[in-house]
Formats: sequence, structure tokens, C-alpha cells
Amino acid sequence: MSDSYAPTHGIKPAATIGIRPNFETPLKGAIEAADDTSIIAAPGAGKRIVVQYLKTRCPSSNSGENTVTVKWGSTGIEENTLAAGEGIAFSFESGYEWVLPANTALVLTTSSAEKVEWSVRYWIERVA
Repeated sequence: MSDSYAPTHGIKPAATIGIRPNFETPLKGAIEAADDTSIIAAPGAGKRIVVQYLKTRCPSSNSGENTVTVKWGSTGIEENTLAAGEGIAFSFESGYEWVLPANTALVLTTSSAEKVEWSVRYWIERVA
């Protein structure tokens, strides 16, 4: 089985990532600056992040747009421009999760100081 990532989404077949745990760690937060924000820090040598769900949303109280880029470290994976009240969610079935490269942070880059709320479910796994 190939160990390459699918275009734009980095989806790997279940056989290459091992057995999915029966839990995910939920996190949520908000960003109010035009900057790179590591929402999950790089897990350390020999480990990687597996994302089961990610949602970004601009509250309706925002006055403008914000372009949100999902990155694996410094590599852009997905980019969406969100107006006030808009959001986008990525939810992956078992075996089709986003599997980040080893020791790589999950980063959101925002283009403006308009507030972006985010939530993510993930786990950390050891790299064989």
C-alpha cells in the first residue's frame, strides 16, 4: 500500500496509520490577530497528530472577511475566506483522517484581526 498523501488533504488509508483509538481529544479556541497560531503543538520526535474533525468559524459580530489557512507546520493544506457568520468544517470517517507528518504542528493562519473561532478533535500516535 502506498504511503503517499492524497492531493490537498493528506488522507492516508487506514492500513498506513494503524488502529484508531476509541477517543479523540477535543480542543477549542479563538484567534483575534493576523498571524500563524499553532492550535496543536508538534508532538515530539516519533509522534504525529491525527485530525478527525476541524471547524473554523467567523462570528456574525465580525465586520469583515478573514482568510483562514490550515497548515501542517509551514505547509498550507486548505485555505478558505470566511465572511461574518460563515464557517467550514472538515469531518473525516475512520481511516480517512488528516495524518500530519511526524513532529509537525497543526497551524491556523489568519489574514486579519477579525475573530476566528476554531474547534478540533484529534489524537497523537507513535510513528512506526
